[in-house]
Amino acid sequence: CVCVCVRPTMSTNSKLEYLKRYMSDDPTKKKRKKKKPRTGIKTKAVGGLVIHDDNDGWMAPVVDEAAAAEEAPMVVDPLEAEEQQRRKKFRAIGGSDEEDGGDGDNSPPRRARHDSPDNSPPRRRAAAGGAGLSPPRREAPKGGLQSVAEVRAQAERDRQRELALLAKIDAEESGLGAQTTHRDKHGRRINPRLERIKQREEERKAEELLIKKMEWGRGKKQTESREKRLREEVEEMAKPFARTADDEDLNRRQRDELRPEDPMAAYMANKREKQAVASGAPARPRYKGPAAPPNRFKIPPGYRWDGRDRSNGFEAKLFRTRSERSAWKNAAHKWSVSDM
Repeated sequence: CVCVCVRPTMSTNSKLEYLKRYMSDDPTKKKRKKKKPRTGIKTKAVGGLVIHDDNDGWMAPVVDEAAAAEEAPMVVDPLEAEEQQRRKKFRAIGGSDEEDGGDGDNSPPRRARHDSPDNSPPRRRAAAGGAGLSPPRREAPKGGLQSVAEVRAQAERDRQRELALLAKIDAEESGLGAQTTHRDKHGRRINPRLERIKQREEERKAEELLIKKMEWGRGKKQTESREKRLREEVEEMAKPFARTADDEDLNRRQRDELRPEDPMAAYMANKREKQAVASGAPARPRYKGPAAPPNRFKIPPGYRWDGRDRSNGFEAKLFRTRSERSAWKNAAHKWSVSDM
């Protein structure tokens, strides 16, 4: 038989080394013991006694706080350093801080007073024998029960005091007798009398414009008729209340009135028209051509009509129907009484 020996290669060894590093059952790896923290306190048991001993105090190093503070690093605020640099630029005029008293005040020197060591501004003082510059104070009310007379006397004293104060005030300051200033909505000064005159003028113009509009709103003939009727009513009011048969105005009005049932109405209308033309008064033009076809409203044609009928024949048909109906009615009546 032939035996073949396989020599482990380099790659096999490296793989084994890699697996040994992460395997938990590696017998070559030793477990380390955990160390307990040292408290620095020693405990001994001697003859049934327990001796608890701390660290020796003489062996502990002594720390100098002042030296430690000096050796500690200095922390400087940048804003405070900038303020100190700014203050160094200003010095008091006439000497250093030591000459001025060394109080560290960098402000300019104040003006000294000759009558007092106090550098503050002088205060107002009351005049000799005066009551002071403060406003007068009202007398404190009396406590406890008071009678009606005492209350009235106190109120009268307060009123007299207020009147005296008002009498001392200048009229220009108090506004006594001042003229009232009137202003419009924009804050401009105005004169009330001129404003009233201006307002009346505007109202008058608006009324005239309204009357003119009302006149143009109705016809000219209606306006003349209304004025004529008003004049007649005024004349009638001036006349006596009793009326007799000899009243000329009443008789003339009755004669001039045209009635449709009057057989002389057409003659009187033509006569009046001729009289108006003879007098030179403007007359309304009328149609003077051939007779126009009748209509149900009896309206004559206009004076510009050329005589041509442009209707749809309704008026002619209406009159023909009326004539036929009237003829049938007459024929029926004759037939009903023919054998009598």
